[in-house]
Amino acid sequence: MGRSRQYPWLHLNADRSAARYATGSDPHSPWMMEPEPEPEPEHRLGKLSSAWGMADAQLYPDAEDFLHHELVIPHLKGVPCRINKIMRSRNRGVPKPARAPLASKNAIAPPCEVRAENRTIELPKRRQFEMRELRDKVAVVTGGSGGIGLAIGEAMLAEGMKVVLADITEDTLAQAVKEFGSDDVIGIPVDVTNFDSLEALRDQTIEHFGGVHVIVNNAAVGAGAKGSVWEHHLNDWKWSLDVNVMGVINGMNAFIPTLIEQNEGHVVNTSSGNGAYYPIASSGMYPVTKAAVTTLTECLWGQLKEINSEVGASILLPSSPTPGVLATGIWKAGANRPDRFLRNDPDDNNPRDALAEYRERAAAAGQEVPEAPLSDVADLCIRGIRDDLFWATYPLEGMMEKLDDRYASMKNLTPPEYLREVNLMSAAADERSKQ
Repeated sequence: MGRSRQYPWLHLNADRSAARYATGSDPHSPWMMEPEPEPEPEHRLGKLSSAWGMADAQLYPDAEDFLHHELVIPHLKGVPCRINKIMRSRNRGVPKPARAPLASKNAIAPPCEVRAENRTIELPKRRQFEMRELRDKVAVVTGGSGGIGLAIGEAMLAEGMKVVLADITEDTLAQAVKEFGSDDVIGIPVDVTNFDSLEALRDQTIEHFGGVHVIVNNAAVGAGAKGSVWEHHLNDWKWSLDVNVMGVINGMNAFIPTLIEQNEGHVVNTSSGNGAYYPIASSGMYPVTKAAVTTLTECLWGQLKEINSEVGASILLPSSPTPGVLATGIWKAGANRPDRFLRNDPDDNNPRDALAEYRERAAAAGQEVPEAPLSDVADLCIRGIRDDLFWATYPLEGMMEKLDDRYASMKNLTPPEYLREVNLMSAAADERSKQ
């Protein structure tokens, strides 16, 4: 009797690489993989599908026969493998298996085992399931004394994590830690433009909490550059690149070797739709830095996969399903400028409130400027870590339309006319030239 009639095929997809696992030497063993035949629809008994890492079973009640094997899934939700296709056996009289019970939402999945004829295949865990339970994990958040960084810290504490808030502004950092009032939150001053400072941050974190699992490279500045891109002061460029790009690189270089060595952890780099999707042309400098962070993180993800590391990576694109602006410190253009980046300009110590300016322009146009909750962005960060989600963002319709326009422009070799849309987020070119 041919193998296809005597034995079923069991196709195991344990990871994105779709690797096959086999045991036993019997040439007719169902575990010896061969090119998978196209199944007949009426022969399909069931499938395990997963979305966001949560598997669920669908068994067809009208199926006549089931595979002669024992499927052992101690916790169905969070199973670190997918069984894509189970072909029915031609043998009759095999009892139907009972539907496996669902585990709790936050259950940590043990290895998935498939047993047959006293042989066991234990499929390796996927990294994302290692990070599904965040309790007692240790996270470091740069730019953590306010805005999005502080909101992320609050969300992490709510998950039971140990949190290190890191920032260059020591006063606001100390105040933030005091308001938390928890032994699970500490503050450490840091200058992300200084690699030694990031190494010290890592070492102090490990010394205090005994380890580190997550680094959120969130610190960024809006330089408040004047004029158009060809008129921006070089110190504005140097400061923006040093914080927004080199700050992320320093954070990665300081923390990722530790995460790789322990083969567990996650890196979150905060970017922006202004640069990741397309630039707001009038803002110039900021989207340049955020486009760099996006590409950097894509390369990071790819290189982690090349070495089969279980360390994950996410791009956080701050957004919210609630209409409104995200009122963060990035609107304080030019705030906390170090002496080495001064421009010998009277406004060096007089940061602009870009959000107030935006509200004035909107009011003049008869529009209101609501605020979206920063907690939405923090939830995105948690979801990126827990679900191993690379693009941590809400796909807003306006952003997606612009992204389509940009793709069409590149594909059709046409000018980026989508950048010429009137935007109240920035002053007009003639107004900028007078600043």
